[in-house]
Amino acid sequence: MEKSKATLRDVAKAAGVHISNASRALNSDTQHRITPDVVERVRSVAGKLGYRVNAFASSLRTKRSNAIEILIPDLWNPGFPAIVTGVQEVVSRGGYEITIASDGNDLERHAAVIESMRSRQVDGLILAHIDNVDRHRPVKASGEHARSFAGV
Repeated sequence: MEKSKATLRDVAKAAGVHISNASRALNSDTQHRITPDVVERVRSVAGKLGYRVNAFASSLRTKRSNAIEILIPDLWNPGFPAIVTGVQEVVSRGGYEITIASDGNDLERHAAVIESMRSRQVDGLILAHIDNVDRHRPVKASGEHARSFAGV
């Protein structure tokens, strides 16, 4: 994957606008705050420079990753693709992306995967499992894990 060399600061400078206005112009939720000609100029410059929004930098600023992780016990279980597809369909409407992890029905790996998800600052965690398959698996996060993620 090729890293974009252009920064928001580069786009702003080339377009002759303040960095905050360049940011507003590139964000469909805030572009109404500036004139249409500035939006067009900034977007044109961004395209020419090959600028891409840095999702990581945005998440640091907004304190939101727009990421939801799904933890499933078994990638080969034929029931899970339908669940994952349904989740993706719903969360994408809210601007979220999903990532999928599997713990292979291993409780130690389960805890390690949840800890890894916490460290990546995901906005939510979906624990998917089939209760009849393994009655010893935790059904939901509890304690420290439950306080770290949005409940669904």
